[in-house]
Amino acid sequence: MRTIQLPKWPCFTILDPLKHGPELLSVPWPGDFFPVILEGPRKERPDRAALSFYAPAEAKRSGTTLEELKAAVERFDFIVR
Repeated sequence: MRTIQLPKWPCFTILDPLKHGPELLSVPWPGDFFPVILEGPRKERPDRAALSFYAPAEAKRSGTTLEELKAAVERFDFIVR
């Protein structure tokens, strides 16, 4: 992952989502956005190194604003924006 150029804001990328999942889910997120799924049939795969999102689409889908989503993402140093 260190050699890959990741997209910048308005995209954001969660590095090692399974490792950081409990921390991500321990705080409230705007709207109904959930950055990772840790249980059930749709849980994150252990071989997934990163998850990338397009913030405007996620904000619209989850019923929040782009500004609220950006503020939430900025709380974590393992989310590239």
